[in-house]
Amino acid sequence: GTAIADYYGGISYFTDLQGKLWKLNLSKTNLGDANTGLFSLYPEFKDQATLANDRMAYNQVASTIVSGKDSLGNTVNKLFNYFGTGDPTRVQRRVSTINNRIYGVMDPDFPATTLSQTNQTVSTFTNVNTQQCDVNSSWYADVYAKTGVSANADYQKVIGRAAIHNKYVYFSAYQPE
Repeated sequence: GTAIADYYGGISYFTDLQGKLWKLNLSKTNLGDANTGLFSLYPEFKDQATLANDRMAYNQVASTIVSGKDSLGNTVNKLFNYFGTGDPTRVQRRVSTINNRIYGVMDPDFPATTLSQTNQTVSTFTNVNTQQCDVNSSWYADVYAKTGVSANADYQKVIGRAAIHNKYVYFSAYQPE
């Protein structure tokens, strides 16, 4: 919950095994409004998941409001959803094509109650393999880039929900031996 959301109800975010992030509208501006937009489901993001790259999204999404400065120096509050990819059903799989990622997906509609089908893709994201995240854009990073493992020997999988503490996002990664 957040005071920034000026509506009744809520919005639910979840991922699927194809690496998509979904947004389910469970909100209304006023309790007396018609239920027209309730239970609408929108694709928020698609992460290019394939069996070869192992980018299936099994883990629960962690969401938070991130405050920062926009390009004009104004304070902005954005809702970000964090999740990582990896197939825990084949946790010992070691194939050279595996390249799991961690994501910080900004909801461009938040806190609006009129939701749109944003369907963001990786091409609109900032690659933060070698830099820090920014409040003004969605981002992704290869797991190997944030754990210091060589890309040639990386079979890592994110095996749990992201944890958020003191402006940092933490992910649990597993590397098969």
